[in-house]
Amino acid sequence: LGKFCSGRSKFSQAQAFFEEALCVPPESFTDLRLLASIYFNLADMHAFQRNKESFFAVSERLVALLLALPDCLKGFEDNCVLAYMMRKAILSQNKQAEARACYLLVKHHLTSGEENQ
Repeated sequence: LGKFCSGRSKFSQAQAFFEEALCVPPESFTDLRLLASIYFNLADMHAFQRNKESFFAVSERLVALLLALPDCLKGFEDNCVLAYMMRKAILSQNKQAEARACYLLVKHHLTSGEENQ
């Protein structure tokens, strides 16, 4: 429903649906790709509305999930969260996080490039 509402430019209603989906207890989420998709859509919504504080809060959770499970990357349309992850890894001078962020950015560009061809 959140994706449907965001496609119809009803952003506050879409945001409510995404946030309601996150109210499910964390141990109930067995599909981590779905959880990553919810976080991504919510972060994308906050970025579109220029709500920086909420974007960073949601992005932190999504980045933690992506660093642990890179297979959750499938289905992402935009790389705003990945760019944020890269900046944060560089600023923190964490070489492992920086390498993982580079890997995820390349993987994202390769998979999105395959879809465009």
